[in-house]
Amino acid sequence: MNALQRLALGGWVAFAPMHGEAMVMGDLVLLETEITPVMTKLLDAGLDITALHNHILRATPSTFYMHVGGHGDPAKMAEIIHAALSTSSKTPFDPPPASPAPQAPIELDTGKLDETLGVKGVANGGVYQFNIPRRDPIVEDGMTVNAALGGANAINFQPTGGGKAAITGDFLVTGGEVNPLIRALRAGDIEVTAIHSHMLDENPRLFFIHFWANDDAQKLARNVRAALEKNGNSKELSRCPMRSVPPDTNFHAFQGEPHEDHGQHLCLRHLVRRCTHNGSNSPAGSRRLDCKYR
Repeated sequence: MNALQRLALGGWVAFAPMHGEAMVMGDLVLLETEITPVMTKLLDAGLDITALHNHILRATPSTFYMHVGGHGDPAKMAEIIHAALSTSSKTPFDPPPASPAPQAPIELDTGKLDETLGVKGVANGGVYQFNIPRRDPIVEDGMTVNAALGGANAINFQPTGGGKAAITGDFLVTGGEVNPLIRALRAGDIEVTAIHSHMLDENPRLFFIHFWANDDAQKLARNVRAALEKNGNSKELSRCPMRSVPPDTNFHAFQGEPHEDHGQHLCLRHLVRRCTHNGSNSPAGSRRLDCKYR
């Protein structure tokens, strides 16, 4: 298959304000012959290299991913990166179109993907993308590494026909979460293609687990969700314990609001049977419901 740029082949650079200057982090996609000249130019100009590795397997041509970092004047750092890539790689620098091109249709049931993963995805260049931050913040040099700086689980779906999709991306995990996650991925027939770091001094120490599969999109979404929940490392998932709560379990709900029951976040859209108003007081004027789990 031809992997689209947004699936696995797009480099990026992000800047964040830092003490009157800026922090830069980025991930540059390079061919093997481009690695050394690009690295040399970046180092000579004062930027740091924080990682170099593969993300996917069996690609033709082989692609490598160079992570860069630095602190200083943002315009100067941007010029350094542009000069290194424009003179030593085939990275295109075509000017953006005057008006955005129409989005290619995503031939998948994206609503079901959203529901299964518990977050809303975004269509981008023919790929359906999810970014799911970790529950706990990531900090490097006193700065929070947010999703724009690469601090989120990235999950991409590219349709391959017949309801199937190629998926790839990376999970952010601590050392103790590495093997539980890769076991969950393999149990779901998802290939693990790389395990490595992206940063140097982050807290907590994190590893990035890259993955690949090409199968029924809804099946893959369920298996990715299972992997995310195995480690409990993502804060944005809509939690609904449909398979873990026994039938006819009694609990209380406040209509229109998420709520807690025995430490689990329950999803009100599934509270559809045997719910009755008991007249109790409740927050924000909502009704309290006594329910049995369907």
